[in-house]
Amino acid sequence: NYLGFSPRRRSEDEREKVYQWVRALPYFSHFIDKNIREACNKMTAKQFKKCETVIRQGEVGQNFYILYSGRVTVIVNGKKVKDLTEGAVIGTNALEFNKPRTATVM
Repeated sequence: NYLGFSPRRRSEDEREKVYQWVRALPYFSHFIDKNIREACNKMTAKQFKKCETVIRQGEVGQNFYILYSGRVTVIVNGKKVKDLTEGAVIGTNALEFNKPRTATVM
C-alpha cells in the first residue's frame, strides 16, 4: 500500500494527516513546509500486489513512491540488497540525477 487518497477526495483533516506524516520522514527534512504541502496535495495512492514490480532497474524515472505500509525488496543487478518498510522513499535518485533507475523494487 502506498500513500494517501486521491488528492481531490481528501478532506482538510486528511490532507493535514498526510502532510504531518510526510513532514516527519527523514527524506523530507531539508524541504520547506510550503514545498512539502504542495507535494502532499499532488500525491495519490497506488497499491501493488505482492511481488509486483514498483520500479525496474534501467528504466527512466517519472515518479517516486513513499511506502505507507508493507514491505518491498530492492534488487540490484539481479541480487537482493535490502528490504524497505513504512516511510521508505523509493525512486528519487532517477529523478534527482536524471539517470535511469538504479534498482528494481518489488
